[in-house]
Amino acid sequence: MLALLAGFSVEPQVVVNGVSTGLTYGVRAVGLILVYRSTRVVNLAYGEIGAFAAALLVRMVVNWDVDFYLSLTPALVVGAAIGAAMELGIIRRLAKAPRVIVLVATMGAAQLILFAQLQLPGLERFDRFPTPLQSTWQVGDVVLRSEHILVLVFVPAVTIGLTLFLNRTKYGTAVRAAAANQDAARLASINVKSLSTLVWALAGVLAALTAILIAPIRSTPAAATTALGPALLLRALTPALVARMRSMPIALLTGVAIGVGEALLFFNVPSEPGLIDLALFVVVIVAVFTVVGDERNHRHGPRGVRPRQTPQTATRREHQWGA
Repeated sequence: MLALLAGFSVEPQVVVNGVSTGLTYGVRAVGLILVYRSTRVVNLAYGEIGAFAAALLVRMVVNWDVDFYLSLTPALVVGAAIGAAMELGIIRRLAKAPRVIVLVATMGAAQLILFAQLQLPGLERFDRFPTPLQSTWQVGDVVLRSEHILVLVFVPAVTIGLTLFLNRTKYGTAVRAAAANQDAARLASINVKSLSTLVWALAGVLAALTAILIAPIRSTPAAATTALGPALLLRALTPALVARMRSMPIALLTGVAIGVGEALLFFNVPSEPGLIDLALFVVVIVAVFTVVGDERNHRHGPRGVRPRQTPQTATRREHQWGA
């Protein structure tokens, strides 16, 4: 282990690749947090939603010669539709079921989405994952490819858009209020069920967009989108759990850290790609126990006494969304 650390090198190009990848991980994690804060459900089909949208875009671009940007819109719409369909068909019907049952249901949904992806038409030619631009830009010793530019353009725009939506619009305010206290939201005439569907659709869009952005950076072949789902779920779940399924800024920063660490580890130890997944798995296990402990303390207090819920408490919890 000491020998490995002694020979560990940090190259600017690897760091840039890691930052680009990590930004997409962070945004993916935000989608998981939105869903969890709204419905207390960890969506294990999240990775497959993005993989299906990516596979659909590949078919449109490669098989039917549709422009990338024109293909992007229906791919995002499909992601939103799958998310909304899951909320309407699974989450809402299992609203009173134990959370473990709902978790298993999302696993089943993931398998159905994977099966649907396998039913898509085969590719007419095998190529790298499509991108709208083919140019490269040299900045010092760093080469920026089109996939890097897409991430650097889309991710900040999505982050700003989400922030404005949650803090500056009535729907965003209602989403935060419903997440803080659903009973109080209902008393305020907020349609909690409709907001839940909106959140799941929004998360579906994030899953689709980030999968499409990350695939070319990870050098994913156009024909290998079926393998994207599990890897993307793990890399979204890790920063979300580190952020305790609550803080979006922490999730974004953790996603970037994971992306850089993953890139450096793969660059220095290319013969052991499993180390990356092992490290993320350990982080997930530790973070799960932390989140479970937080939820238990919130529900019952430190000595098993349920804390008194007041309007001031709900307000503070609402403002913790972006903290």
